[in-house]
Amino acid sequence: MTIKLDSEIIRNPNIVTRIINSKALLVNYENNELFWLNSSGIFLWDLLSKSIQIEILIKKFQRKYQVNFQSTKQEVVKFISNLFKEQFIIFSKQKKFLKRFPPSFSDKLWDKIQPIAEKEKFPALAEIEIIDQCNLSCIHCYVTKKKKTILSFIEVKSVISQLEKAGCFFLTFTGGEPFLRKDFLKIIYYAEKKGFSIDILSNGTLITSSVAKEIAKLKVNRIQISVYSAIPIIHDSVTKINGSFRKSKSAIKLLRDNKVKVHLACLVMSLNFSTYKTVGDLAKETGASWSVAYPVRARHSGEKDTYRLRLNKQQLKQFVIDNEKEVCQYFIKEFNNSICHAGLAICFISAIGGVTPCVLFPMQVGNLHKERFIKIWRKSFLLNNFRVLTISDLPKCKSCKFLEFCRVCPGLNYLEEGSVFKSAKINCQFARVTKQILEN
Repeated sequence: MTIKLDSEIIRNPNIVTRIINSKALLVNYENNELFWLNSSGIFLWDLLSKSIQIEILIKKFQRKYQVNFQSTKQEVVKFISNLFKEQFIIFSKQKKFLKRFPPSFSDKLWDKIQPIAEKEKFPALAEIEIIDQCNLSCIHCYVTKKKKTILSFIEVKSVISQLEKAGCFFLTFTGGEPFLRKDFLKIIYYAEKKGFSIDILSNGTLITSSVAKEIAKLKVNRIQISVYSAIPIIHDSVTKINGSFRKSKSAIKLLRDNKVKVHLACLVMSLNFSTYKTVGDLAKETGASWSVAYPVRARHSGEKDTYRLRLNKQQLKQFVIDNEKEVCQYFIKEFNNSICHAGLAICFISAIGGVTPCVLFPMQVGNLHKERFIKIWRKSFLLNNFRVLTISDLPKCKSCKFLEFCRVCPGLNYLEEGSVFKSAKINCQFARVTKQILEN
């Protein structure tokens, strides 16, 4: 590309920027490209917030860093060329023709950001439980329903701002049921203005036509709706609310009619084992994506009554065979690397402000009513102790013959066995079946 000094340029308005450890990380969600800026790059990037002529940009840089014009010109033109290459900046005249591309999560982008987040120690993805109450009574739900004072709208905004400053790019709102909050759309709007890719986990029963239209306007990345079977009586037997399937299905169609991406999440258990595949049929019918999950886990209160909903040995084997592509994997373990992304690249914030390594790991490492997020993230004794753990620190796992077939989960260990160092029995069972299927 030929760079003319009288050309006017500006940032691509679709780019999201986060300041991390005195550097800036730029993310182009449209092409999944990243770009790091040092302090001098940040200076130029700030100038590009408004349309500016390249020659003026060079002169401002020259005055700032007291270098001669020719060397400045070479460096700045090289910088601009690199940004143009991956569409981080554009010619000013192009801006009015530029299509808006909202922040969105993709596996390709996550695979790039996640290792950087672990190295630079910033929470790339955060899940916020904005309410712990729900209008359904799902038989397996891990959330402990007690009357607690949840984060107010002002507090939720503060949390979102703190996460932005900590380097977070991806936000997932969950509950309880998020749409029970009357201010939920305002929360989404605030997060969207901060440049977050937004996912929502919901049961869908409160999503009306007007709500679906508002979500479409807000450019939410995706809404995940829990569906346990496309047979109404089976789904409703899980939620324990008659008519819940009808409402969830209606929400799926309303969202898809408004071109909102929808993902159907199906937790497989004994109650829906014979019909869970109908969720895939519903996804195909409505243009949604879908996935299965297992196992049902203990409640966050520690109660293990949910274990009765787990598959028996024969069902588990059939489940693994039927979903071999999704659940049968080899997991290459690096014995000196961290066990998982929890507390390194991801975190969870509860409805009362508690911070944990992830939603599956209910070990509270701080509370936002007492401390700022960044202090908890950087200084928490519990969190920092967990981060240095490796597979080598798990006595049973490190020598297990099923290790390469196992999704080692310290959170599940902690929840079900009371210690990250004790293997969750259900994971051991799953690994045995996976090995058997893959090797036969």
